[in-house]
Amino acid sequence: MENRVYVIMLFISLALTLAFGAGVFAAEKEVPAPTLEDNSDPDRDIKNLEREDERLWDEIADESRDLEKRLDGLHATITHNFTALSIIIAIITIFLVALTTFFGLKHELDVRKLRETVREEIKIFKEIELEARRTVNEAKDNANQARIYKDQAKNELAVIRREKEEELEAVTEEFPPISEAEHKKELVEEILKKYPDLKRNAGFLYDAAVKGDVTDENTLYSIFSSLYFGDEKSKALDIINILVRRRPNNSLYLSDNAVVLAEFGRFDEAIKHYDRALELEPDDGTTYANKSVALTSLGRYEEAIDACDKAISLNADDALAYFNRACAYALLGKKDKMLADLGKAIGLEEERREHAKTDPDFDAYRNDPDFRRLLGEDGD
Repeated sequence: MENRVYVIMLFISLALTLAFGAGVFAAEKEVPAPTLEDNSDPDRDIKNLEREDERLWDEIADESRDLEKRLDGLHATITHNFTALSIIIAIITIFLVALTTFFGLKHELDVRKLRETVREEIKIFKEIELEARRTVNEAKDNANQARIYKDQAKNELAVIRREKEEELEAVTEEFPPISEAEHKKELVEEILKKYPDLKRNAGFLYDAAVKGDVTDENTLYSIFSSLYFGDEKSKALDIINILVRRRPNNSLYLSDNAVVLAEFGRFDEAIKHYDRALELEPDDGTTYANKSVALTSLGRYEEAIDACDKAISLNADDALAYFNRACAYALLGKKDKMLADLGKAIGLEEERREHAKTDPDFDAYRNDPDFRRLLGEDGD
């Protein structure tokens, strides 16, 4: 670099010398050459020329010294500026090198850190993958074991359910007909005492029946009867509805459904079911007698009496029909007919006497001596 500076300075010196020489040459051309006059003195002219030549050489020497001074100053300036520039460049270079080195090291550290992070994450991922595989295998084993347990439980449940079904079927045979349940409470209470697990067994089978797991009609009817007599009327209604949907032309199911509906005060629906049952079994006197209860509850007393008449015409010893007709006569204020039918019902079934003591249809005759005498209350 320093040699280049010297070369540059040499070229500058040559350029200045040439420029100076060209100026001197131009000045000499401008100075008019001395003319010798005829009367001039040659010696004097020569001395003048010598003096002029010395003067010129002195000027040239002065100019040369001045030029050398300028060149020295220029050289010093260039050297100083170059030195300063070199220092600046060196500082910038050092800064850039330091910056590059810093970022290079930082990048290297970041890369290393990233690699370590990736390695750790890969390691963790592999551990998770292994754990997931173990979990999946355990889940498969558990699922297989669960299937085994499920099958075992299903088989055990089927056995338990069959046992409970057999128990309920046996109990159902001992219960009185649904239509006579209200009039044979003592019998029902004895059966319930005899079979203390009746409610629980019926409740257990109710869930299975609602889910559709129980399909046998006899079993479903046993569940219905057990729930009804176990004072689970709402559940009993659900079961008898299942039976009616499966066998819409079964008069027994329709009649029993009507009985339960009437107990929930749904008398209009009950009457529709009674009518459908009678279309299928027109000679079923019990259905006519039960229908009369729903008609009486709706205030349709004359229709209730007609239904009881049909029941009695089919079975002259139908105590329920006589009792229900007595209720209708009592509400119509026909005392004599009421007393006659109630006496007939009590004669056929003694428990009707006790029933009459609590039936609200006879409330208007509680203080009537004839009514009290019939019920055996005249001595109270």
